[in-house]
Amino acid sequence: MATKKLPTKNPTEKKPARKKPATKKSAGTVAAKASTPKKTQPANNKTQETNAGVDAFIKTVADPAKQADARIILALMQKVSGDPPKMWGSAIVGFGNRKLVYESGRELECPTIGFSPRKQNLTLYLMNGFRDYDALLAKLGKHSIGKSCLYINRLVDIDMKVLESMVKQSVKFLKAKV
Repeated sequence: MATKKLPTKNPTEKKPARKKPATKKSAGTVAAKASTPKKTQPANNKTQETNAGVDAFIKTVADPAKQADARIILALMQKVSGDPPKMWGSAIVGFGNRKLVYESGRELECPTIGFSPRKQNLTLYLMNGFRDYDALLAKLGKHSIGKSCLYINRLVDIDMKVLESMVKQSVKFLKAKV
């Protein structure tokens, strides 16, 4: 008589999770969701425009040099955008207002341009990104970039005319899209 050899089990090995069978109700719900087209839904943006005072915020910047740099960026962005500065969240000074729509359909309101005098650096938000800025970035001076953020330690490290040109291009690009 032949004996059947059973596989040995590792006592620490977990059993695979067992799937619950779909009920008629849940199967219908899944089918309904699959056939429903995506709707554009406004996102719950945690960084929203507030009524806080911009000047009061800039006065809270501890480093006097960074506070002075923030006032220069404030004047530059206000001049270029033509919009008054407003606080967005607790730490971003923004100019203008635009709706950003992601490929997924998610929407959110954001400033056209903005900045934040953070402890580590000045962060400038130029919402069109940097794909067309290679020549200007090469002339700008000491900086780093993210997708739509320009990071500068001090304004003395950069060419202000180049920065102004970048801000102008960003505003022109974004206002043309409206």
